[in-house]
Amino acid sequence: MVPLFIHSFCCVYFIFVFCRSKEGGWEEDVYSRPGTTTRSEEGRSLLSLLPSPLPPSTPPVTCLNSERRAQESFSLSSSSRVQFTFRPHRHLSNFPFSFTLCGSIMNYASSSHAGFLFIIAFCCSTVAIEQEDGTPEVFSKDELAILLMGDPQYHFMCEMSNPPCKEASRRCMEAVAQVEDKPSSSRHPTTSDCIAIESRYANRIQRTAMEKMIEMQRYPPAGLVIDGDLTDYGHNPQLEEFKTGWMKNFPIPIYPGLGNHDYQNNVNDCALNVCARNMLNWFIHFAANKSLPIQFNSTSYTGSLAYTKRLCSITGKNCAQVIQMNNAIDYEVAFTAFFIENWRIESGFAWLKRQLELWKDDSLPILINVHQNEDAREEKLKQLLGDWIYENRGRNIKRKIGVFFAHMHARHEVKTVCLHGVAVPFVYVGSVPNNRFTVLRFFGDQGGDRISGYAARERGPVLLDSLENIWDAPCNRLFVHQFHERALHIPRFNFTRPHP
Repeated sequence: MVPLFIHSFCCVYFIFVFCRSKEGGWEEDVYSRPGTTTRSEEGRSLLSLLPSPLPPSTPPVTCLNSERRAQESFSLSSSSRVQFTFRPHRHLSNFPFSFTLCGSIMNYASSSHAGFLFIIAFCCSTVAIEQEDGTPEVFSKDELAILLMGDPQYHFMCEMSNPPCKEASRRCMEAVAQVEDKPSSSRHPTTSDCIAIESRYANRIQRTAMEKMIEMQRYPPAGLVIDGDLTDYGHNPQLEEFKTGWMKNFPIPIYPGLGNHDYQNNVNDCALNVCARNMLNWFIHFAANKSLPIQFNSTSYTGSLAYTKRLCSITGKNCAQVIQMNNAIDYEVAFTAFFIENWRIESGFAWLKRQLELWKDDSLPILINVHQNEDAREEKLKQLLGDWIYENRGRNIKRKIGVFFAHMHARHEVKTVCLHGVAVPFVYVGSVPNNRFTVLRFFGDQGGDRISGYAARERGPVLLDSLENIWDAPCNRLFVHQFHERALHIPRFNFTRPHP
């Protein structure tokens, strides 16, 4: 009786104190049983997205919250362990309340009581629900936090390592495989239609997970850096979907770069070079509207398109120099669009060297972003950074400089290399087709830094693993760390001290 009394008391307490039930409602059995599917804009099956299933007699429960504009779902078995972290009101965000529901509680409460509590939890205005080992981080006011990802790439297929995304297009792919049995007069889905479904699903999940992370924060990240491939081919419908999917009403500033799919792959491979021109023209106008100082002359259509932006914490105590190099550090091309526009995209190599020289006496972290950084390009960048570090070795400044890139969708990893005694991380930031992203944090007066890998899931962001004090890594060996789902049970790797 006592546990049941406590359970009931908690239900009433969370209704009247922390929840605004007028903003939400709830439905039972929103997600269908095996063998059926649910309705969604992508036409996908969501069965693979659910955690371990409930007993057949207990339907999954979904609470719909108008403030979040999204559906959340979960299920609980007798062995499940789910942690709820409540941030009920913006003014009370300094006082997070959390509790854990274990399977043992289910032994004392009926399924209706348990469902009642879960419905209440989901109807709260701001609630983060994650696996206990994958709970997202919370940022403080003095620290600088930056989100990084690559390859929104409308409309490109998602990775095989992203089963929920592949499941989204399963029915479409099955219809394509059976197209020969359809009447010739009917409208058949094509493989391109199915890939577009995957791309929209992956981008929706990625944005929603990031928005949930940002919602949790009283002090949000300073910005989101997107390292290239905004579209698959620079077609105007793809660009419009990117603008709607990401640039419209995102809660923090976005600092994009272009990738090979945005312009390199399209030069002289699209009528009148309209595809490459379309992306370059949008990017130049975007930078002008946001007062980003890109290296480009709009009169002569000449430049590298690179730009810099200083990002700071809310209090301004902690800042970093963000550099966006776009496609590749050495990429250059000349082409004509519409017979009269003579474009000349220059390598950003010399420009970057000049920027580094301006900051030789500055102790702020320098974050170089680029889309492609494989093989010879990585070696060129190592050479440039190594020369700069060596030439300024006597300035008694602790250098924090790193390189962040995308392009290879399946890769999400950190590699530190030693350049004249300075550890320099080279980071694959994660891609939308694989629903991965990275969070970079600098702690200011507290000292230290952290690079965290995240997976974006239907239920929200899942912290995979974190590397602490990466710039303090020993320089006696090459260090490579890959972010995997299994890393949920691996403690953070700290290069300077054991993690508490």
